[in-house]
Amino acid sequence: MRAPIAFSHLATIACLALGALPAGPFPAYAAGSNPQVVLNELYGLVGETCSEVAKTGSYDQVAVAKSYFTPELAKKLSNALATGSIDFDIFTDSQDCGLSDVDLKLTEATAAEATGVALFKNYGEERVVQLVMRRTGAEWRIDDLKYGHRHFSLKAEY
Repeated sequence: MRAPIAFSHLATIACLALGALPAGPFPAYAAGSNPQVVLNELYGLVGETCSEVAKTGSYDQVAVAKSYFTPELAKKLSNALATGSIDFDIFTDSQDCGLSDVDLKLTEATAAEATGVALFKNYGEERVVQLVMRRTGAEWRIDDLKYGHRHFSLKAEY
């Protein structure tokens, strides 16, 4: 059974649904101090904007990438979005998002590399997003984004 979105994210989603918090702009994005922080923050943002409970709009994928991705991967995403090679939300693999049943977990971790997995449903369709992370100085950054539900690797394809 999947764990629900973390309580803090549910509280934020509930507040957004009730109009208690502004819908945006979102605070500056920042890389995480550990792989679980990256996973939680990234999908916390995605959940706040794309949950079935509170759809508040979208987030800037390029801004998120510049903050959470390695510079090389951020550049690949930015170029792919600019040319239209990618015309969907890479974090949900969708045009429209309605997330539910979110489960975030680390599956591998060493001192320099880690892999996190986001399992969720998007309008009832199962999604598996794998985030391959590496330590860059004091921060953890995403070095590839892969899908488990279909063949896709941001790093390999772009």
